[in-house]
Amino acid sequence: MSSSFRADVGDVLANPGSRREITVTGTLEAARDLATVEGPVAAEVLLESTPSGIVATGVVTAQVALICSRCLVPWADEVRERFTHVFSLDPTPDTFPIDGSIIDLEPALRDEVLSAVPVNAIHAPDCRGLCGTCGMNLNNGVCDCDETELSSPFAELKDLFDGP
Repeated sequence: MSSSFRADVGDVLANPGSRREITVTGTLEAARDLATVEGPVAAEVLLESTPSGIVATGVVTAQVALICSRCLVPWADEVRERFTHVFSLDPTPDTFPIDGSIIDLEPALRDEVLSAVPVNAIHAPDCRGLCGTCGMNLNNGVCDCDETELSSPFAELKDLFDGP
């Protein structure tokens, strides 16, 4: 499978200590929980040759479709993440492989974009969420549900913390 995030680094590999800047743009199929990468993903990358491979340092930017974890409202946001990854001719679990003179930045960029997405994305700091009884979005108004406490097996413990 061909990736728009592949780069030929033969010229950099041939000269340890040399550097080259590249820009890569493409699409990533990636999703996590309530987030999906949408639109183009772009990365500005500095490739630096080492005796054992390539160090790729840069910034990746992507558009992400999110769903608020409180009220389930969809919205879009941009994530921007700095990264440093090592590509090696003899890959280990901590490095990415070099295939001949080609590196594929896609797995590294996917990891960075998905790690930049918040685990519990909230569309606004003052999001009120959904009513636990009827499911109404409380950002759009107040529901008519009874706000009395539901019986809980822990209700008796509440008196211990209320004090005399």
